Amino acid sequence: MAENVITTNDSSKSTSNQIVENFIFVWLNSGCDEPHEKNQQFISKLETIINSIEKFTDIDQCIELLAKIKDEKIFLFISDSLGRKLLPLIQQYTQIYSIYTTFKQQLWMQQYDNIKNVSSLDELLDKIQEDIRQLNNDLISMSIIPQSSNTDLNRLEPSFMYFQLLKENLFVLQYDQHAFDELITYCRTIYHNKKEELNNIDKFQKNYDKNKAIKWYTDECFVYHVLNKALRIFDIETIMKFSFVLRDIHCQIEERHI
Repeated sequence: MAENVITTNDSSKSTSNQIVENFIFVWLNSGCDEPHEKNQQFISKLETIINSIEKFTDIDQCIELLAKIKDEKIFLFISDSLGRKLLPLIQQYTQIYSIYTTFKQQLWMQQYDNIKNVSSLDELLDKIQEDIRQLNNDLISMSIIPQSSNTDLNRLEPSFMYFQLLKENLFVLQYDQHAFDELITYCRTIYHNKKEELNNIDKFQKNYDKNKAIKWYTDECFVYHVLNKALRIFDIETIMKFSFVLRDIHCQIEERHI
């Protein structure tokens, strides 16, 4: 019988159910929902670096989720015999970025290029952090730097053209305290159970300075993760929430190139 999916997200809040970052962690294991101290400690640590975590004890439910993921990359952890049964069924899912396993290297694993062996949950955390850094480098967001006037506009992708038009409006609008408060509320909602990011949001609320917008983006906190994905998939609603931050980054870049 299929068991319920166990997730770190609060289903009572629709916004918090969104995958707001570029990646999601999926764990398939017959005992991953058991209250083992090591499991709980691992999940607590993992929550500080990944916002979306899904745990499954049923292969069918796991596959159902994997099939739905379109815009995010998946970190998949398999740690018992269920994983070996799962792998032949998911080879078509290109969104799977890395597969981690505690199995010792075996012959059947050689047909999967993205399997990584780990000897412990602590090593798994280190591998995930390495892969997140690599993934963020691989995923190129649309540039907010003004384009050269020599660009052949007829050859640009329609989405890029649309983004250029959006930029023109974003950067001339005036933003008030309401826009700032709205962004804070949104970020608190999507990170409502992530203590570290909530602390970052507090600092952002108290200390944000338009002359330090680039620093906030490059610090790889919530600003970087959410905005980076929104730009990559052209999520207009989220881009608009961060519009004053984008404007401030744009202004800083222009000042540095004068």
